[in-house]
Amino acid sequence: MRFLTTARLRALVMVVEHRSFSVAARTAGISQPTRDAQRLAGRARLAFREIAQARAELDALRGTESGRHRTDPPPAAATARRSQVAAAG
Repeated sequence: MRFLTTARLRALVMVVEHRSFSVAARTAGISQPTRDAQRLAGRARLAFREIAQARAELDALRGTESGRHRTDPPPAAATARRSQVAAAG
């Protein structure tokens, strides 16, 4: 867990106390992530990777390299390239 907030800590305590994510969610009056939310989270992770890659590239251009660097194209670029190749074929 990157950032421990009181809300996250409270949720953890509820899950442990109820020994169930479902019961804790019902008790707290919140819902568990749906498939749509999970799909959105996957897209958000891809977006954050793209942003991190862009920052790394800008740092490299400025000569202030830091963090991780990828040698393969970012996921969105790779998907777009596969679509272009498929359309051309």
